Amino acid sequence: MIISFIRFKSHKPNEELVAMSKAGSSHFREIEGLEQMYRVIDVNTGEVGGIYIWDNEQAMRDFVEGPIVKGIGEHYDVVGTVRIEILEVSHTLHT
Repeated sequence: MIISFIRFKSHKPNEELVAMSKAGSSHFREIEGLEQMYRVIDVNTGEVGGIYIWDNEQAMRDFVEGPIVKGIGEHYDVVGTVRIEILEVSHTLHT
């Protein structure tokens, strides 16, 4: 399992960012290899973004290098840079 964490700051108000995310959610259901997606807000820094859980590395790479991620800057009126972290899951806890 692979996780990509994409985050950024935006000039747009949070309410607008939430509405934009909800409007685009249906497109994410169709992305092959994407198991889960979480929209997140860092209350300490004001950064927003997403945590994406993938079933394989190639699907994650295709997404990170594809048009959706490349368009984040313009679409979300990003301040500064879009940060992308790639994490490999080494262990999970099942309850």
